[in-house]
Amino acid sequence: MKILMFAPAFAPFANPEAIVNSKLALAFLAAGWEVDVISRNLQQESEYNYGSGWVEPWLPLRAVTHEVRYPTAGGRPGRILDTLCGGLKMRSLAPGCRWAAHAVALARELARDRRYDAVLSRSGPEAAHLAALAFVQQARLPWVANWNDPSAEKMPPPCGRGEERKRRPREDRLRSRVAAAASWHTFPCERLRAHMTRYLGPVAAARSSVIPHVALPGAAVTGVRDPSRFVLCHAGNLGYGRDAGPFLEGFARFVRQERARDRARLVLIGAPPGELQGRIQAADLAGLVEVRGSLGYLATLDALAASDVNVVIEAPCAEGIFLPSKVVDCVQAGRPLLAVSPRRGTLVDLIGERGGGIHAACDEPEAIARAIAELFNSRNEGALEQRYGSNVLAPVFSPAAVVDAWRRIFDERRLPEGA
Repeated sequence: MKILMFAPAFAPFANPEAIVNSKLALAFLAAGWEVDVISRNLQQESEYNYGSGWVEPWLPLRAVTHEVRYPTAGGRPGRILDTLCGGLKMRSLAPGCRWAAHAVALARELARDRRYDAVLSRSGPEAAHLAALAFVQQARLPWVANWNDPSAEKMPPPCGRGEERKRRPREDRLRSRVAAAASWHTFPCERLRAHMTRYLGPVAAARSSVIPHVALPGAAVTGVRDPSRFVLCHAGNLGYGRDAGPFLEGFARFVRQERARDRARLVLIGAPPGELQGRIQAADLAGLVEVRGSLGYLATLDALAASDVNVVIEAPCAEGIFLPSKVVDCVQAGRPLLAVSPRRGTLVDLIGERGGGIHAACDEPEAIARAIAELFNSRNEGALEQRYGSNVLAPVFSPAAVVDAWRRIFDERRLPEGA
């Protein structure tokens, strides 16, 4: 396959969205596919960033990454004029229309020398779909629109205002056009597909399927565990509705109930929210919590592998509609999962059906304490891996399985050319 991918969030920028997209491109390359990626310079546009340099494992992507760059002359008036011109070209003033117009121009330039088999657009942001929509109207290629998250205003509470929120007209029109025109739609999990197709509409629902996030191809994960300490590790952002308070209280209760102050430790990786240290002190966890800040992707995998249990904390939504990208990293690190998440949701489904960890409701400190104690005692009995090892989940996210799922979409010949 020869794929043209519109992915504004992409290497070397390293937020979760960019990491997910970059790993997929690496999986395509490892399978012998050819990929060109049209991306955006997000280094000055987001504080949610784990790095922005061309380092491993992203170096193989450098040659196939085509970053859209805007003209800088003219200052603010020039930017406004360029945005209006982009909106006219894209027939939409939705956010990102300026990038989309330049991305389409770059795509047409690349297509002069390459014969692509299909187009793939990866959101967020949804400007990826706007660019793909305009490009396939002329190129007449199959187009798969991938949705990793709802747009910000459509996130379920407390992250956003939910699917019933009155949408902004420009974004509403763009989603309707994309829903109708894309040859196929993909989502990382079924609950997100159900949530989003309720407002994307029946056409998108009928032409859609689930393909999970992919593990990093060929990753050699190393990490030496400390046999004298029971170590839990959480890697990722604790903002965007995720409340660390109940988890810290649950960890504190576990420490007290099991008298584990000298035997347990919590490692937090990622940019800490401002109130975190105060919460650690209030929970009487001083000396038991190590806040490391942001690490590179490979260093994060090693830190996850060096722990006994990897923690995934979700926001207290009514339903866990997401497949958190960090779950794949935890599975790749080979450690049991502690899913601190809503009572019903994707992680409850995944662990309930396949194993690989244990679940605790994200708003119940006592349930969290019991789950940690169960993992702690299983480790002391030498049965942690046997009962909760996440290796059982590895086949779900393996590069071979994920690429094969993409191959089936294209090979089944059910894709009409993009409208």
